[in-house]
Amino acid sequence: MILEDILKDYNKRNTFKFLAFFILSLPSFQFSSQMQNILISTYTPKYTCLYNSSFSKISISADQCNMIIDGSTIVCNKWNFSYEPVGRTMMSDFSLVCDYKNLGDIILIVWYSTSITGPIMGWFSDKFGRKKVAIFNLCLETISTFFVSFTPDVTSNIICRLLIGISANGFYTCYVWLMEMVDNEFREFSGSFIWTYGCLAYMVFPLTAYFTKDWRITQLISLIPNILYFLILLFPESPRWLCVTNRKSELIKSLNKIAEINKIDTNINYDQIFVPKTKDEHNTWKALKDKTFSLRMTLSFLLVFSINLIYAAIAVNLQILSNNMYISMFLLGLMEFPGILLSYVSLRFFRRKTSFILIGGIGSIFILISVFFSRNILWQGVIRIIFGCIAKIAVTTCNQSTMVYVSELCPTSHRSLGFASIQLANLCSFTAAVYINKLSTVLFFLPMVIYFILMFLTSCIIYLYLPETKNLPIPETLLDQKMLKVNKEKEFLDYMNKKREMEVESDLDLDLLKSNESTEESHLINRKH
Repeated sequence: MILEDILKDYNKRNTFKFLAFFILSLPSFQFSSQMQNILISTYTPKYTCLYNSSFSKISISADQCNMIIDGSTIVCNKWNFSYEPVGRTMMSDFSLVCDYKNLGDIILIVWYSTSITGPIMGWFSDKFGRKKVAIFNLCLETISTFFVSFTPDVTSNIICRLLIGISANGFYTCYVWLMEMVDNEFREFSGSFIWTYGCLAYMVFPLTAYFTKDWRITQLISLIPNILYFLILLFPESPRWLCVTNRKSELIKSLNKIAEINKIDTNINYDQIFVPKTKDEHNTWKALKDKTFSLRMTLSFLLVFSINLIYAAIAVNLQILSNNMYISMFLLGLMEFPGILLSYVSLRFFRRKTSFILIGGIGSIFILISVFFSRNILWQGVIRIIFGCIAKIAVTTCNQSTMVYVSELCPTSHRSLGFASIQLANLCSFTAAVYINKLSTVLFFLPMVIYFILMFLTSCIIYLYLPETKNLPIPETLLDQKMLKVNKEKEFLDYMNKKREMEVESDLDLDLLKSNESTEESHLINRKH
């Protein structure tokens, strides 16, 4: 039997897969909260220069950075900050204005730049297992999030932000872990709704920020769901990862744990599980040199970048829907719910590439149209909100579907490494969105035109060069990935089905296959029984 069939049998009852879903999707709450918190924390409120009123002739520069006292120019070193509309922020606590005003953008970029660690954590996950790496990252996240709330200066804050950014890999590791523990049918549900806690955080954060008016307190409040992280210890390691790494005893324990939670009787042993023993399968350098793997990593990066760029453009603009940033943030969070619901519908009933092209196109068109309506005129403001919400729903739908698609393109042996392309795309998209949005000062609709053109070009490339994965088993090895080709999905399904009857060939050697790759691949597909 191949592992896909075993997981399907073991998950006939829903107990385990729903427990795994509810617990392993918890990190999305903190992931979303941090994204909102850093945007609020780096918001610069209105401020005025403080001066000694005993001087008779004082004039303050328009930027509140300099004073002219009796003809002499003196630099302001203290300011009075307004607590409207967001209350205390890092910018006001640490006086990051005037000569230090760019530190806010630097902190934001530093936080995003930690996505560079994605490939490293992905390699660790593929090397040492999903569970260990996830637990490490979630512990790091909890500790650093707690301490960032008490940082006394910019330096310590940046250090904590770096650690928080690195720990964000925990969310992606848990995503891969969850997708590998459930069967093919449940993958669409879990991949779509894993962002449910993130949606809640998106809505809860503006409420807590509104009532507390203190970035430190909102940071601490976001830690409440972390209390449940200890439940992750109860779940077994990914059976798919254990299978491709040939860890026999641990694989049986993992499957038995799933069976125990589902309360079903099992009598399977390792010899009954088909495991291709491919030499050097876990050699990362060999995977990166593999043309199929490297091409799909590159295209996955482009795929995620194009849709995340629009998502980021909406997320970093706290007043994109309304002049009231709390209302704008709440509405953006609210739109996440129909987005993930439509993501499930699109994954369930549409092909992966089709849903990306259609829904992503709708999102880019509506966000482009929305900027032509003014926020200051009532009826135009209403239309802007409606169009912006439609765009947000479409982009969220596409974003969630894309993550499922990328996870299905990557082989189990290097899935976390391949998934790192999503993290790098997040880094580039959020960093780029900050600066592309500033082009609106040149031409107010220019940023949205850029997003639309990029989305169109990406759709064309994806349609031509990436295979469809709907209703197909996920590839376990690099060889499986090679067999999944554009417009030859049926041949891949035949190949995977024949593996069920090829247990005698479990000692396949990837190096031998490589020496005569085309002949061997044809042999695997077309063999007559």
